[in-house]
Amino acid sequence: FFCVFVGLGVGCYHIVKSGVCVCFSKRRRRKEEETTTNIITINLYTPICTIMVGIPKEVLDEIDHISNRVTIGAFSGIFLGAAIATYRGFPILRTSLTVAASCAMTGTACFITERAAYATLTSITKEDTENETMKVVASHSIGGLCGGGLSGYLFHKRPFAGMMLFTPIMITVALVEMEV
Repeated sequence: FFCVFVGLGVGCYHIVKSGVCVCFSKRRRRKEEETTTNIITINLYTPICTIMVGIPKEVLDEIDHISNRVTIGAFSGIFLGAAIATYRGFPILRTSLTVAASCAMTGTACFITERAAYATLTSITKEDTENETMKVVASHSIGGLCGGGLSGYLFHKRPFAGMMLFTPIMITVALVEMEV
């Protein structure tokens, strides 16, 4: 199955229970004229409602991992934006939301590349459980380099500046994650 949008399917039936919306859609196949039922779940706790159809549990765990970190970054951006707006005399709400969106975008870039690097390092060294700390720090460093370079290029056309900013931040996040 592939990810689909909410608008697809005929006769959607929504049940909202404990933060998860379940959508049952009936679809007719043209050749067989047989009605099939697909179950589509929408996780309402992620920043973007994700529609999952037949996605493996490991992938959903990685999406959860990323969305938790991005949400923390967005909430930090709200408070950082309020502080900047108060200091400079800008409108507080608009500045807070703009900074929160920027933090969420940069967090997404950094943490997606970090999770991809961690999955790659884990698949390369499956039996090596002694170097778990090194894998976590290395994957966060790669996430800071790649995601920071992408963010630096997109925001200021200076990828090296983004790398220099986000790599120490991601290494600090790795150290905090290992302590918790």
